[in-house]
Amino acid sequence: MVSARIFVQGIVQGVGFRPTVYRLAKNMKLTGYVRNLGNIVEIVLNGEKKEIKKFVKELNHKKPPISKISSLKLDWLENSSPSYTDFKILESSTNFSGSSVIPADVAICNACLTEIKSPKNRRYDYPFTACTDCGPRFTVIKSIPYDRERTSMEEFPLCPSCQIEYTDPEDRRYHAEATCCPICGPSVYLYKNKRLELENPLKEAVNLLDDGKILAMKGIGGTHLVCSVEQEKVVEKLRKRLGRFNQPFACMCPDVDTVKTFAEVSSLEEKTLTSRRRPVVVLKKSDDYFLAPSVAPDLHNIGIMLPYSGLHYVLFHYSAAPAYVMTSAIPSRFFIIS
Repeated sequence: MVSARIFVQGIVQGVGFRPTVYRLAKNMKLTGYVRNLGNIVEIVLNGEKKEIKKFVKELNHKKPPISKISSLKLDWLENSSPSYTDFKILESSTNFSGSSVIPADVAICNACLTEIKSPKNRRYDYPFTACTDCGPRFTVIKSIPYDRERTSMEEFPLCPSCQIEYTDPEDRRYHAEATCCPICGPSVYLYKNKRLELENPLKEAVNLLDDGKILAMKGIGGTHLVCSVEQEKVVEKLRKRLGRFNQPFACMCPDVDTVKTFAEVSSLEEKTLTSRRRPVVVLKKSDDYFLAPSVAPDLHNIGIMLPYSGLHYVLFHYSAAPAYVMTSAIPSRFFIIS
């Protein structure tokens, strides 16, 4: 039996790295601990030397999908006898600093999406559903190590049900710092000069969009101005307000099949559209293109993205629209709004 200490740097905080280490160590009958140590992750292992070496290889292969290991340093601890009877996840420490990368915000995963689409699930239609594999990261982090008390989610204490998930290493929401539910998490509100007291703000938002209104919708890390893609006068009004008279607007569609009703989509473009980064992809307009001319004036192509947050999916849940204009709320640098 030997002991080893491993320091891992890279995108290893806020991505479910510690639970992965925990499950891997438990499966391999290794003892010790893992914890966030400043900007890095520290792992201490007791066990047979060949098993610890195997652990390192397995960690590289089975690390969380949105993590990235930039460096891994293993030190064998001389004259150290096994002193652990189990493997544990310890509380974070700030006693060490190293180079690390704060993870980017990630599009909602399929597991969370299934929950918000399931009427019997307690997170049904809840737009802020997230887990260790998805949701906001960079947007909510205040400082590192990445723990809930160092994020904007500290304002939302977990309810008993979420607390059980958050403290269970076998659950995909173990230390998912953005985790929450309708009972303990943020809520959606609709404002018109003041907050409106509505039972279903997103359903009402869809009604307003259908009526030709322009809304500002807070997303992950920023705000979009949103309007109908089928009402030319509304799109022209948005252009006038922003001072963008020719710049094409990006649009959001509920799914790839809808995109294909007005644009051509290759297999590579579809793969890019559905990737977890959810970028805006510039597509060629099809012969059946029917969106308002002012969405992308005098161009043969159009910028399209798919929903990347629960908020977007719930919005489209109440809508029959093929897409919405979703553009930056920043006005033109050459234009002054009077």
